[in-house]
Amino acid sequence: PRGGGAGAGQDTADHLIYFSFYHFFLYKRFF
Repeated sequence: PRGGGAGAGQDTADHLIYFSFYHFFLYKRFF
């Protein structure tokens, strides 16, 4: 994770990407 307030928006985007991949793999795994 990047430090400082300037990176907060990018960190949020990274988390959204992470969760999107996470749900994608769960979907493929169970369905």
